[in-house]
Formats: sequence, structure tokens, C-alpha cells
Amino acid sequence: MNNSVRIAQVGIAHTHATKTVVDQARDLWQLLDVEFCGIFEPDSEMWGQRHARTEYAGVHWFESAEEIFADEDIRAVYIETWPWDSVEWARRGLEAGKHVHLDKPPGTSLPALRSLLDLAAKQGLCVQMGYQWRFNPGLQFIQEKVKEGLLGRVFFARFRAGSTPEYFHRNHVDRYPGGIMQEEACHLFDQAVTMFGRPDRVTSFLHSDAKGFEGIAPGVDNASVMLEFDEQGAMAVIETTSMECDPGAHRRVEVHGEDGSIVLEPIEPPALDVSLRVGQPGYPTGWHAVDVADRPRYVGDHEEFIAIIRGQRQPLYSPQHDLLTQETLIRACGGDLGEDAG
Repeated sequence: MNNSVRIAQVGIAHTHATKTVVDQARDLWQLLDVEFCGIFEPDSEMWGQRHARTEYAGVHWFESAEEIFADEDIRAVYIETWPWDSVEWARRGLEAGKHVHLDKPPGTSLPALRSLLDLAAKQGLCVQMGYQWRFNPGLQFIQEKVKEGLLGRVFFARFRAGSTPEYFHRNHVDRYPGGIMQEEACHLFDQAVTMFGRPDRVTSFLHSDAKGFEGIAPGVDNASVMLEFDEQGAMAVIETTSMECDPGAHRRVEVHGEDGSIVLEPIEPPALDVSLRVGQPGYPTGWHAVDVADRPRYVGDHEEFIAIIRGQRQPLYSPQHDLLTQETLIRACGGDLGEDAG
């Protein structure tokens, strides 16, 4: 019996839209026995601007979305449209019986995402969120060690990932109520919620401070959010800007507990340092580097998604977690929480 999984994609507007067609993805599809059938871009102007990029060489372009949704042999669809359109496209995929990979952030409405995930549950389908660092080895190490108690009671964490004026302009970041905090730092909210759960208080500092960058629309471009967790006696700070000149090398996560600290800088490729008040097996007292493997971004997401489609594993992150992440993001940045959000 042929166990090949056929997948397709809607949209190339998203900043991560090439994740399915870069060389590493093409190699992975072959290894996983996956057939990437092609892409439909709903905006003809966007198609004209981007379809000739090197990454899309050899890709089949569908003339309509219905070609994808009506094909019963296509089992899953990646939604890589502008995020403000993505939830509705994901709904169309679910209604057609497809598993969905939904890139970040999933719109700005909690009720819309809840309705989407309810539909997926009713259909017996998966919606995998495209938060890019869920399978980052450095962050997986941190989450694991916090859960194991290596650092003792964690009382403070800082998550930072900045961006550039060019990124802000190219991705129309001004369209989000929370600007760059909503577009770029949503990945960090995903990590903070994983570590601590639902915050008791969310305090936001959302500034529009860019000056002298031609073509940058007004919007939140310099921001910090504090999350407070009463039960743990802890706080987390999430920071981002869109005015940095080389942000990747200094994207950073630091976690501090009563028994020690972990610093990850940069996030990609992961570079970890650990310091313990009292040494433990494998982790001496004081600061020292810890080696972790460097896994290319998205490989873990692709592997998980295909395994879920085949019925070989359950999602690492639950729909309840995805809703809590979206709720926390909207509490910090603005959007529609609905009447039933606590």
C-alpha cells in the first residue's frame, strides 16, 4: 500500500512561506515519502511579485484553491497567506477534510481561532500552529530543565527577539494592533505560556518610536510586555523592536530560578550557558556552556505534522495551549478576546 502523503500550500505572502520549498524541505519530503503538490496564491499581484523567487523553482502553481480543496488525495494544506486572512483559509481547508498547518499569528480574534479549533476537533483533523521555535533544541532544553526542576523555582524569565525596519515595512506590521510585538514576538508568547501557563496580569508598553526610517508606517515598533504569575511568584518579560540592524545574533532567552540560571543566545543556532548554585550530575557549579544539536528551523514541525497525518503520534501542543497563547497575545497586544475570555 502506498503510504505517500500528498500536501499543498495556500499563499506565499507570509514571511515563512518558503518553508515548504527550500532545499532542506525538498530533501525532507523525499525522506518522509511526501509529495508536495504545489501552491495556490490568491492574490495575482503577490504571485507576480514573488513566484519567480529561486526557492519556488519547479513548483506547480494551482489556478484555483478549489483544485486543492476538491482533491481528496491531498491530505493536508499549509496556510501561508497574510496572517489576517489565514484563519478563514484554514477553515476552508478543514471544511474540505484537510489537516492544516496554520502560520503565525493566527489572526487577532480569539473567538475565530476557538471556532476553527472546534471545527478541527469535530472533523478529527489537526491544526498545527506555525510557531517557529517549538522544536528549537535550545528552547526544548530550557523547557525540559525547567520542568525537571534543575533551576529550582523559576521566578524570572526574559524573552527577546528583535527585527528590522525593512521587515516591518515588507510585512505590513502596522496592520496589527500590537505591531511588531504581535507579528514577531508571538513565538515568545508561545514559549512563555509553555513555561508558566496563564498570566494573572499582563502589562504592555507598546511604543511607536521609529524616526528617520523612510517608508515605515506608524505602528508599534518598540515594545515590552510583562507577564505576572501569582501562584509561581514569577514574572516574564517579552521584548521586541523593529529598529535593529542585525537582530538574529542576539535573540535571547534567559531563565532564572532559585537554584540556577540558563541563558540561550543566540536562539539560532542555539548557544546555551548554564549556571547552578550547587552542581548536579553533568552540570557543575558556575557558568559553563552546554552543547545541543543545531536543528534547522521547521524540520521538527514538518516531521511532527506528517507523523500526525499518518496517525503515528499526537501533537506536542494541544488546542487548549494554542488558545491560551492566542488569548495572552491578544491581552498584550489588542484584538478580539470575545465575551467569554477570562
